[in-house]
Amino acid sequence: MSDFQDAINYITKVKREYEDSPHIYYKFIEILHMFESQDVFNPADLILRAATLFEGTNKTLILGLNPFLPDGYEIEIHGCGTIYYRVPRRKFLTPIYQNCSWSAAAA
Repeated sequence: MSDFQDAINYITKVKREYEDSPHIYYKFIEILHMFESQDVFNPADLILRAATLFEGTNKTLILGLNPFLPDGYEIEIHGCGTIYYRVPRRKFLTPIYQNCSWSAAAA
């Protein structure tokens, strides 16, 4: 499957998840557009804004952002919901968000 099709599938998944809250879906699309245009965001901003927007949903949506990140960046979720990101050429992970209300079933 192509990267484009993966992106469409992911965005469709987000839309379905928030069909009862379309304002969240539209805010997510706005965040993606701002990131893609490189107006304001760096990858950490994208991850933090999406994590904040998706608070209380499953981890799959956060991890689904990985294909949108530049090469070398990666999101990982550890423990009770701490979101980390890896940047190119660095061995360590940087914590960016914690949500211990996520359950293991939401993974």
